[in-house]
Amino acid sequence: MSDESAFDIIILGTGLVESIAAAALSKAGLKVAHLDENAYYGGAQASLSLDEFVDYVNKLPGSSVSPTTLPHSRAYSITLAPSIIPAVGPLISSLVSSGVARYGGFRLIDRVSIYDKALGIVSVPASKEDIFKSKSIPLVDKRRLMRFLMFAAGDFEQLPEMEGTQETPFGQFLTDKFNLKDDVAKAITYALAFSDSPAEPTLPVVQRLHRYLRSAGRYGASPFLVGHYGSAGEIAQGFCRTAAVAGGVYILGRRVTSISSPTTPDGRYTITLADFPEPITCSTLVCASSTNSAQVHCVAIVDQPISFGDESGAPEASILVFPPGEVEGGVLNSAVTAFVVGESTMSTPQGRWIIYLSANCENNSGDVLKPYLDALLKVVQPLFTAFYAQKGEMVPVPEGAVVSTGLGPLLFPELSDRAAEAGEKLFADVMRRIGKGDEIYEMWPPLEQNDVDDED
Repeated sequence: MSDESAFDIIILGTGLVESIAAAALSKAGLKVAHLDENAYYGGAQASLSLDEFVDYVNKLPGSSVSPTTLPHSRAYSITLAPSIIPAVGPLISSLVSSGVARYGGFRLIDRVSIYDKALGIVSVPASKEDIFKSKSIPLVDKRRLMRFLMFAAGDFEQLPEMEGTQETPFGQFLTDKFNLKDDVAKAITYALAFSDSPAEPTLPVVQRLHRYLRSAGRYGASPFLVGHYGSAGEIAQGFCRTAAVAGGVYILGRRVTSISSPTTPDGRYTITLADFPEPITCSTLVCASSTNSAQVHCVAIVDQPISFGDESGAPEASILVFPPGEVEGGVLNSAVTAFVVGESTMSTPQGRWIIYLSANCENNSGDVLKPYLDALLKVVQPLFTAFYAQKGEMVPVPEGAVVSTGLGPLLFPELSDRAAEAGEKLFADVMRRIGKGDEIYEMWPPLEQNDVDDED
């Protein structure tokens, strides 16, 4: 067996978590091979062309895809994991510190709205200026809302409002402590804090909202960004590119046919791949214990912009949250998020918009999202639709392998930062496994001067 087939680390799967770890391990000077049985990067967070996406969905039990075939398949970058990026947080830090940010483009989220059964789509004020310009919020409610937002953005943990209320349902906390009306409390709960339910305990909601409020203003008014070309999948590919520049080897589109675990403490794993000339070996194997989290999804493509509230203009990256019980015929007990992206996200051709509907949900098919799509597209006929469900699945883990942390069910803005945290943990776990855990290793060593110049 040649030295070219012997590695320090082999990582199975190119999901965002594994890709972040692969880049850091390669930059640390380790010889890394990164495998994926798919012919594309990103795993459960991949960005696919329209034809690739249709092939993916058609393999899922209970899925339904419209028979319409749209031209220019490769002009679409459809993500399997619709997500946004807080402007302050672990992923942004890793993107900048690793140099991966230079491989991609990003834009701010234009707008966040909430769906009201009586009023339809209502835009949610995102800043102090927006609040006081709003004509739909009475002055006394504006003052109460500002008082709460200042509370959440500050050092709230020791304030009297938090005494004995950490486990109080958040919706009740807003009405009891800040005298907020139901409609304002609902907007905060679902469209600012992105809760699934008003029963979520107060402390984690306020902690999450604190992070979001502190993110506003870093790159613009919105606390959130979205990456170009499908965001999470393109970002995963950027980390893979960084790993390859540092010497990482990539093998895509090859199925693992066998894994032989070492029989002695200093032995090596041997991995055989389909249609590959020889086995590859490593001293440390990394793999994931789970694939997707349990979610229902709808993807629709339209040729008319969606109107979000009263504001003019066609938003190119906007979010609409459906609270439970607001949609006629909607059966889900959790919030449903609609994420609409257009041409400026580099995900669609000119004059097309992609609508992603998603919700954390088990034991349902994607068809449960049809009433929510109908509510959003009252006068627009979609050109293409796909409904599907992703089931949370556990996969066998070879004995002694280092296991990456599964992302599990997450609230809409949380995937990016949780993936970055899991990638950091995976890097640390591998370094400990190979006996370098006691040494001081920066996950992202300082960039070379030419990389810094590129960032500038």
